[in-house]
Amino acid sequence: MSMFRFPVAVLFLAGIAGCSSSGQGRSEKRAESMKEYRAGLEKGSQQIDTTLTALDAVVAAAAADPRPAYKNFKTQLALLDDDASNAAANSEALRARTQEYLDKWEEETASGVKNPEIVKITEQRRADARKKFETLRDEAQKTRDLYREFSRNLHEIQQTLENDLNKTGIEALSPVIRESKAQGKKVQAGIASTLEDLKKVQEAFVPPQAPPPANT
Repeated sequence: MSMFRFPVAVLFLAGIAGCSSSGQGRSEKRAESMKEYRAGLEKGSQQIDTTLTALDAVVAAAAADPRPAYKNFKTQLALLDDDASNAAANSEALRARTQEYLDKWEEETASGVKNPEIVKITEQRRADARKKFETLRDEAQKTRDLYREFSRNLHEIQQTLENDLNKTGIEALSPVIRESKAQGKKVQAGIASTLEDLKKVQEAFVPPQAPPPANT
């Protein structure tokens, strides 16, 4: 499983409008995909902390009764899996909407814009947009790769504890647990970097939205 499966599943819901949709409409849908992607990554990063805290609780309870802490760790790991799956779906949806947006932008410029100066400006803007999205995609891929290894270790820890949930069994896993916690920090750093790239894309190419009306 990946993180963007999350991971830079980075992925985004299909079902976008066809050729008749306007550039403005496509832009709004792409903006919504970015919003969902950001929310999913932020939630996933928080869940990494929650899952690792639950694993720490298993270690802390090793000399007593680790069963309640282990049960919670399993629950939190399953929630982390769900976040990864959702992030992957959001990532794919964003990729698809972005490609559709860029393709239609190029098509409509070629068929409807004759002024060579505007064509030049538009081509540069489109190239800049594509480059920013490619940077975002590449960073998401790096984070996805980090997450795969992190997730694999957590699941192998869980499977081992399932059959050896006692003080000596937990202590024997200490090196792997330390490694997993370090991996988690790397994944979170990758998520933060991906979010920063996403912010740059949003600032450059997503129309600003009006703030919600004040409560009266």
